Amino acid sequence: MDEKYFEMAAKQEEMQRKQAIEDHKNRLKETPLIRGGARICKDCEGAIPFERVQRNPEVVRCVPCQEDHEMKGRQYGR
Repeated sequence: MDEKYFEMAAKQEEMQRKQAIEDHKNRLKETPLIRGGARICKDCEGAIPFERVQRNPEVVRCVPCQEDHEMKGRQYGR
């Protein structure tokens, strides 16, 4: 019985590790866009507020677009 739980935990850990690697690869693909000294949203091409960029220097989307992006990820099981 303990062996069964160990195998399940090992499989879950493997899946989490693969997902973390995939997430990291996706973040590397998302290079911030800069136009006229302002950070530009990857999706709507609007300016990202400076305060948001200060809090998260790697940000590539404005808040509404980021929320949409996360919602789509949940809908499609990403």
